Formats: sequence, structure tokens, C-alpha cells
Amino acid sequence: MKYTPLILLFSSCVSYNTVNLTNLNYQVLQNIEVIKFDKTSVKGQLVSTNKIELTLFKNGVNQTILKKEIKEVRVKNFSAGKTAILGLSLLTGIIVILPPFPALL
Repeated sequence: MKYTPLILLFSSCVSYNTVNLTNLNYQVLQNIEVIKFDKTSVKGQLVSTNKIELTLFKNGVNQTILKKEIKEVRVKNFSAGKTAILGLSLLTGIIVILPPFPALL
């Protein structure tokens, strides 16, 4: 429970961006999230795709999803800008907070 603030801070460094399923240019083992029409979602690494289906690798098992069942596909992206801003914010916070409390130095 004491690590919750850190998890919340670093979770903003990664985001999922929606991509068009018909123009899905994939890299092998790229992390994606598939949202189906029945409102379930599956996260995994993209293994292959063709005109009919999409194959994900998750927990040591390949899972095939028919494209007609897919509502939305999101690709996981790392945001270097958000990470840099987070690092600068933490550094600034440390510089501002520590001088008034010499016992912390």
C-alpha cells in the first residue's frame, strides 16, 4: 500500500493509443490491448495477424481472436516526454524540500 503513489506516478509513462485494425503494422511481440464487442479486453504480445484473425501471446499461451469480434485495438507506447517531466518534477521537489530540513540531508 505504501508504494501506491509511486505506481500512480510511473503508470503515466506508458499509454495505449488506438490504431486502425485494417492498417495494423505490427512488430513481433509488440504489446497491444484488444477490446471486443462484448466489452472484454485482452492484453498480450502480438504474434501474427491476417485477414481473418489476430494472434496474441499471453501467459505462455497463444490466443487467437477473430477480427469480426474486435471493436478496438490499442498499441502500448512508452512516453519519453512524460518520463522526463516526471524525473524533473521529482528532482525539483527534492531540491525544494530538503534545504529547509537539514536533518534529511
